Amino acid sequence: MGTSLFLAKVMGVYIIIKGVMAVVKKKDFKKLAEEFAINTSLRYFASLLVSILGLLVVFSHNIWSGWQAIITVLGYLMVIEAVVFMLISKNMAQGLIEKINKNAYYYSMSVIAILLGLYLLSKGFGWM
Repeated sequence: MGTSLFLAKVMGVYIIIKGVMAVVKKKDFKKLAEEFAINTSLRYFASLLVSILGLLVVFSHNIWSGWQAIITVLGYLMVIEAVVFMLISKNMAQGLIEKINKNAYYYSMSVIAILLGLYLLSKGFGWM
């Protein structure tokens, strides 16, 4: 349970920050996403870091029941996303980024991220 609470706090804060920043700095985030797609070295290096973090979550927190399953699912999603971005070509990455680099996507995903982050924080700090 200690690992779950720790990861809920860390992931909750991170997800909230990322969600808020995606709205506040939307233009910068869009530009960063475009550069991420065309810069193979940046994409590979970032994916390598995310895959390591995801694997740490998966191997240290493989719980599939209760609210803790959210943390496990997020760990697996990190690994899957990282592997996909390492394996796809620059053109495929650009096409994917073009599809998700829309205003409606940023706002809807930001709201979902902030709500998920708040939920994880509430579990991590025992507010619920």
